[in-house]
Amino acid sequence: MNFYQLHWRIAIGTALAFLIFTGLNHLIFQAFEHVRGIDWVYLPAGIRLLCTLLFGLTGAIGLFLGSCVVTFFYYFPDDPARAMVGSLVSALGPYIAYLLAQKTMRLRPTLSNLTAAKLLACAWLYAMCNATLHLISFQFFGKPGTDPWHSTLIMFLGDLSGTLIIVYLSKHILSASRRYRRIRRRVHHHQSRTWR
Repeated sequence: MNFYQLHWRIAIGTALAFLIFTGLNHLIFQAFEHVRGIDWVYLPAGIRLLCTLLFGLTGAIGLFLGSCVVTFFYYFPDDPARAMVGSLVSALGPYIAYLLAQKTMRLRPTLSNLTAAKLLACAWLYAMCNATLHLISFQFFGKPGTDPWHSTLIMFLGDLSGTLIIVYLSKHILSASRRYRRIRRRVHHHQSRTWR
């Protein structure tokens, strides 16, 4: 597999993950929707942050592709300009947060120095970037709900809560899988010594 194939597969995988978690969010947290596209809990926000932290620009491209599907066919099917801006903002917010995190926290490409505190800071930074960019877009395309500042605050809180749920759940799953692998290696080692 060459370089471009790998990056396109990562981008498509990111887009699919975003779409799956958008659907899950709609199923699980529909009661927490403020207006269409702004939720008190927004799980895809966690996918946005994870994919940009892991894959950088390739992840942002995947998020843009996934966001295009959601904005053009669900949020703004009758407004292609707003759908395009929404897709760009949705991909740009986490990418800007990723760049800022790289610069201020000196994150390694492997994320080996990503502590729980840095993860919390990344989540907060992403939620701020995304909500701010959306607030700017509200000024050009009209406000969702009654008050753009109120909608922006809800978006910030929804992105932050969704990001924390996904990121810390992922962190626990990775830790559990590492522990399982260590236990399995020990058991295998013990069995091989017993058979000798």
